[in-house]
Amino acid sequence: MGTDVYVIPEYSFGVEVHDEEVYLSGEHMECAWLDYETARGRLYWDNNKTALWELYSRLSAMQT
Repeated sequence: MGTDVYVIPEYSFGVEVHDEEVYLSGEHMECAWLDYETARGRLYWDNNKTALWELYSRLSAMQT
């Protein structure tokens, strides 16, 4: 990328799962079901923390 690139689009996805088994592709090594605070604590990049917060906020709003 050149020096004129300031923003790189990034996409995050969430999915609702009901008692399904999760199968990982070859590009993943592990998965875990975590509560919000534990998941946030495992994240390093701010953009990932923001994506998780947005998902958590939307799901919380749906439950009220």
